Amino acid sequence: MKIRNKTVGQQDEGVLEKANPLAGCNSKSFARQLRALGQALERFRFSAFDVKIEDGSYLVVVKVNPIFRHQNITIIESQIDLAFSQEEIERVDWHGKKRRQDSSKMPDPYSVSQILRGAGFYLDHRSVANLMEISLKEKCVTVCYETREGRLEHTEHDFEYFYDCWINIYLRQSHRPKPLHRALWS
Repeated sequence: MKIRNKTVGQQDEGVLEKANPLAGCNSKSFARQLRALGQALERFRFSAFDVKIEDGSYLVVVKVNPIFRHQNITIIESQIDLAFSQEEIERVDWHGKKRRQDSSKMPDPYSVSQILRGAGFYLDHRSVANLMEISLKEKCVTVCYETREGRLEHTEHDFEYFYDCWINIYLRQSHRPKPLHRALWS
């Protein structure tokens, strides 16, 4: 993962891990990839961010409120940029699978990883050629993707919608009966 912290008038750059962007995507499952991205982001405790997909890498942009005041200096705006290659997403997914095998605990459906997983499940059931952008802000998820027919689609749903997607995933994996709630694919 690469991280760059930008502030007004100042820029620090550092590499936390060596990033090796891969061309293309190893997996067609948006739900799996977005859950892994969410797991990677949960350690930062971001509540709002934008994700863009470029050359198989997930680029995450987080705007942070003013966080530093010292004497006559105030940082007005701060932005954190993170980049996750496909290789890093696969590694996070692999570690997550190992942790889940050892746990019977039900995950938090409102965690970033599960909300993104629900958005990925939504995308997995659409005619998606390329995921362009996904944003989490104010309890809403916005998804922009290109269809296989070349149309640009844009959708916005609240967390409750993706909670319903998450429940659908949970019940399918648990081999439980389907829930009696509104259709998710209309």
